[in-house]
Amino acid sequence: MKNVKYLIFRYLTSADYFNIYKPSGTEIKGGGQAYIDFPTALVSIPSWGKFFDGAQSVLCSTAEQGPIWEFPINSIGLSGSQDLKIYQRRPQSICIAAQRITSGKENRVKAWRPEHGFPQPENPMARNTIPNNLVIYILRTAGDEFWAGWFLGKSPCKDARCEAVLKEMFTDPHEEGYAGFIDVRGEVLLDEHDGKQPLSHR
Repeated sequence: MKNVKYLIFRYLTSADYFNIYKPSGTEIKGGGQAYIDFPTALVSIPSWGKFFDGAQSVLCSTAEQGPIWEFPINSIGLSGSQDLKIYQRRPQSICIAAQRITSGKENRVKAWRPEHGFPQPENPMARNTIPNNLVIYILRTAGDEFWAGWFLGKSPCKDARCEAVLKEMFTDPHEEGYAGFIDVRGEVLLDEHDGKQPLSHR
């Protein structure tokens, strides 16, 4: 079990879901969106900075639009890590890069791949097919490891006290695009081997 330090979550939108699965050539003008956006109105730049600050595995740089963070991320319930890039794409958003699975440059987080149980559309050409309340999250442990997970409907928490600490992630309304940063202050534990309900109260 690992102590969790911070957690960032996002309720995927119909646009996110369509764009991370759409076949190549769907967009007339090119590849189109291949990332997952987090609005800075919901997860601020300082919150992202706090999430990554001081972790030795994170390479931080700056581009024209703002900060870039590159770091190894693990997937809950799966073995092995991969390098991930998160960056400020425009003033209104931070994005997780290269998540469109049909792109030659894709780098979909392993936990969010359909072969590992992540939902996928029956018809990737159809828009507005996202399951209700599909949530992705990334967390940082007290040991400065980064882990990715997701849930759909069923809570990733094993107990009610854990849900109380993470209440912002469950509080209505569960609108598409809702996101947040939670400082769990060491009150949550991660069972990195449990892909279904990996979180519990310390």
